[in-house]
Amino acid sequence: MHKKSFTRGSAVALFLSLFLTGIVLFWIFAICRLQGSALFVPALLFVLINLAAITFVSAGGSWLSGKMGIAFYGGLCTATIFYTLAQFIHFIVAVNTVMSVEGYVLYHLIVLFLYLLIALPIGIFGVGRGNTNSH
Repeated sequence: MHKKSFTRGSAVALFLSLFLTGIVLFWIFAICRLQGSALFVPALLFVLINLAAITFVSAGGSWLSGKMGIAFYGGLCTATIFYTLAQFIHFIVAVNTVMSVEGYVLYHLIVLFLYLLIALPIGIFGVGRGNTNSH
């Protein structure tokens, strides 16, 4: 019996991820008005990377947990949550203070590196550990 990888839960997670994307983009464009700021391009780039990670992990949850098992998927979700918190908290602080673009980019490159340092091994070692009843 073949199990569907895109479930109703995946659809809800995709909707919520897209809704969060809309909120964050509204915040960047309408509330913070970063279009004229030197932080606009780096902030938008790192926010979109983060939102893509959230969308992949949440909307692909059924598929990912099936491929890597619940424990590895839970670790990936936890790493993504901490990455999101580290990025958004810093984004709020950076927008409200005077910060150099280089310092902003360096911080977010380091946080992204740490996220990948944790998430990639979880994904690599987790693949194949889940249910393999797809014959």
